[in-house]
Amino acid sequence: MKLSKPAKYLILGILGASSLWLMYTMSMKPLLINHKLNLVIALTQQEECDEAFEILDSLPRETFTERYLQNQLIDATTKCFPQLDKSTRIIRIWQIQELLQKRVQRYPYETKSWIALAAYTNLMMANAQTDEQRQQFGQLSIYAMEKALALSPSREEIYDRMTYTFLLTKQYPQAEETAQQCLIYFPASNRCLAWKILVEIFLGERQAIDISPKADPEMRRHFLRAEFLHLLLPIAIQQKNYDQLFEIYERLIVLEGPSPAYSQSLALAYAQSTINGGYREAIIHALDFLDQDPSSKEQVKIFLRAVIEKTQKEYPRQDDRIEGLAPNIKQRIRTHFPGLFDKSLGGN
Repeated sequence: MKLSKPAKYLILGILGASSLWLMYTMSMKPLLINHKLNLVIALTQQEECDEAFEILDSLPRETFTERYLQNQLIDATTKCFPQLDKSTRIIRIWQIQELLQKRVQRYPYETKSWIALAAYTNLMMANAQTDEQRQQFGQLSIYAMEKALALSPSREEIYDRMTYTFLLTKQYPQAEETAQQCLIYFPASNRCLAWKILVEIFLGERQAIDISPKADPEMRRHFLRAEFLHLLLPIAIQQKNYDQLFEIYERLIVLEGPSPAYSQSLALAYAQSTINGGYREAIIHALDFLDQDPSSKEQVKIFLRAVIEKTQKEYPRQDDRIEGLAPNIKQRIRTHFPGLFDKSLGGN
């Protein structure tokens, strides 16, 4: 059958469009996506996280570069974590955890994906609202680590994650066993030794850990990891070990970024401590708390009054009292509470 000219042009047009689409899909589109992913890497390294996430969120998930895209999303989230506010962190954690659950189903023999799933599930467990949620996340995290261990029984990182998860879920005998296995497989590992020491504290076999600058630098490096610090925190609070509390909170602020909760806790800890100049640090952190959470103004006002009254009673020398605050701190107080503390603050 002889085709008419319009029909020929139509078929040729369709074939041409199809060819262009195939060229774009198979060649140009992956190149464009790869270009954007390279830009994400550069932005992440420069800590321009908002721009990096904006690009990542705009990319299609269904392309054949999906695996590489997922890696960049995970890396960007991990590197930018300290810059994210709490609500955004939780959203990103849920996003990555859901992504990893699908990924381990698709690539069940990829050890690093099981390890990453356990790590992000632990973050979800830390933000869980109920004991039931914490238990569910704990079970999933342990399951993920057991799968990783079955695939790679000689990876130290797996014992590291497992011990942490067992401590987080208060399964202390299992934590002790895992830390011991870690030392058997890796007898020269300071990381395994650090976990064993921490487990001994939870079991009541050891009183405290020295994380001060005077401690052994190799061991201190492990104890100043966020996982260790979060586990040490309730112990330091219970023991009223203020020096360690200050060290823990200050380090967490470096690792995770400023937080109203950390500033508030530091203010309370310094106010309760007996160290020289503790009241000044209490006031500074209370003002930081107010800057981060303006709704706390009434709470901070009551706190400042209590601290000022305490210093006037306990510091007989005028130089040691509230009048001795640096001028910039006095100005911060006056800015937030004009006229309220002028009599106590004195000049400057």
